[in-house]
Amino acid sequence: MAPKKKSIRKTTSESRPEQLSFSVERGTKLTITLDVGENAVDGKVPVTVHIEQTQGEATSTVEITPGQTQTYEAVVPAVMPERRWTSFEALRSRLQVTNLATWLFGLAIAIYLLTRLIGLTQFPIYFFTDEAIQSLSMIDLINNKYRDPSGVLFPTYFRNGDYYNIGLSVYLQWLPAVLLGKSAVATRAMSVLVTLIAAVSVGLTLRDVFKLKYWWTGTLFLSITPAWFLHSRTAFETAEFVAFYAGMLCAYLYYRHTSPRYLYLTVFLGALAFYTYSPAQVIMPLTALGLLLSDWRYHWENRRTVLIGLAFAAVLALPYVRYIVNNPSTPFAHLHTLWSYWYEDIPLSAKVTRYFSEFGVGLSPWYWYIPNERDLSRHLMKDYGNIMIATLPFALLGLAHALRNLRLPAYRAILIA
Repeated sequence: MAPKKKSIRKTTSESRPEQLSFSVERGTKLTITLDVGENAVDGKVPVTVHIEQTQGEATSTVEITPGQTQTYEAVVPAVMPERRWTSFEALRSRLQVTNLATWLFGLAIAIYLLTRLIGLTQFPIYFFTDEAIQSLSMIDLINNKYRDPSGVLFPTYFRNGDYYNIGLSVYLQWLPAVLLGKSAVATRAMSVLVTLIAAVSVGLTLRDVFKLKYWWTGTLFLSITPAWFLHSRTAFETAEFVAFYAGMLCAYLYYRHTSPRYLYLTVFLGALAFYTYSPAQVIMPLTALGLLLSDWRYHWENRRTVLIGLAFAAVLALPYVRYIVNNPSTPFAHLHTLWSYWYEDIPLSAKVTRYFSEFGVGLSPWYWYIPNERDLSRHLMKDYGNIMIATLPFALLGLAHALRNLRLPAYRAILIA
């Protein structure tokens, strides 16, 4: 099979060396065409072509008249010459293939898994009903030939007490339920594996989008965040939603900065987040609207991809459409069951004021960094804020940096999220 042709064109008006790097298979004929534009300085321009190969290097200097092209050809050998490797050289060669940061990222992932899986049922000390309902609902579904009590095949959401608020988190327990039945360890372990999506997504986002040198530390930071340390060791669907949401955000930033084709992965992970957690029925549409408005021009440039993505999203929305048709009042009944202030007999202005007050609390550093009694005790680590207070200065610096770079799409996406 003939190797695929790859064309790279680099144009510059500055007098500085340009470097292009790419890898080819052994035995591939490499053709480089150098083109000096007509606007170049009169006379011949010397160009140095430097090709570095595993077994050595070759340098050639050619002169090109402005307006003409010069082709340079080289063949990468199909067979490597014999060479005796010392242990140090072998190690250095391997590290060139997989750099140190990647090894550290792998170590960070291993630390993340170990600190989640060790003593999984010893902390948190409870195994709460909202965790047990995940695997129990799956077992009931299997026993009922994948129909819920009302006879719906593969239901979109499942009842938890008085309302429907669990969905995909139940289906995630299928394999543990089939293999191990009722098991607190298996139920939580499956949730831990799902949260790994968040740990990986944070690291990849910092590496490939924000280009941070120590990008692998993001996974370690997530590991020691108290609220995440607690919830990522449980089977609460909230943690699984956050994992899918983080994966969706990472895929979107890849769509925005790497390739438009990542939009399909963005839509898929967004749908998983949508079906995992009942508040996501509001969170995901608002996130999508924010990203749509933030990067409107980019979406328009890639409108063909976006249209296919919208069609894909429409297909993924069908289970929700079926659910709403069969249960038109369920979302509002959920709010009523929770005694939401939206159902209180107070003026609309008071409800709106209360809404923005609650929203302000959710964004306040006091809520996130200071130990609080506002949340239920099972969702708190004693004497810790949701995030370690020692990291607050870094968060403020990061927020200032994001606001200063608001014109860049990646920072806008983070703030929207």
